[in-house]
Amino acid sequence: MTQDLKEKYYRNRSFKNDEERLEYLFGLYEEMIAKENIIK
Repeated sequence: MTQDLKEKYYRNRSFKNDEERLEYLFGLYEEMIAKENIIK
């Protein structure tokens, strides 16, 4: 699977660079953890 195809699972447009990709993924991770803490 190519990187561009993988990115389509995350959002509608490609990332500009690795830093933007990491910022976005860490944001998703923070949201996931916050939701998990609410459920507990």
